[in-house]
Amino acid sequence: MSRAKKKPKASAALEFHGTYGDLIVNAETGEVISYEPDGDGVKFTPKEMAEQFAAGHDEGYHDIVKLDLDEWRTYCKAHHPKHKSEGDDILMVGFWTLKGEKIEADHDWRKQMLEPV
Repeated sequence: MSRAKKKPKASAALEFHGTYGDLIVNAETGEVISYEPDGDGVKFTPKEMAEQFAAGHDEGYHDIVKLDLDEWRTYCKAHHPKHKSEGDDILMVGFWTLKGEKIEADHDWRKQMLEPV
């Protein structure tokens, strides 16, 4: 009897939506996997995002490299425990840019969207 080799488990992904499109991120690390700016199925890799940003495409999410999922999960657990953690609005989560700058979540948006327990 031969045993079939198990496929390595693919890292789960989360999707964050916003005005400028959707970001797909690694559910463990928060690193951006792809960016779909127009909802038309065209997705950019992190390398392509950086190239687009360097070429002057500074409107949108081209410069986002990683989301702060630990802080986002902690916030959701404390303030909205029934919140589904498959993704969210981009304003709900902080992130790091290509320049290493940390941008905090939009706290006013959070207050509007999640009621304290």
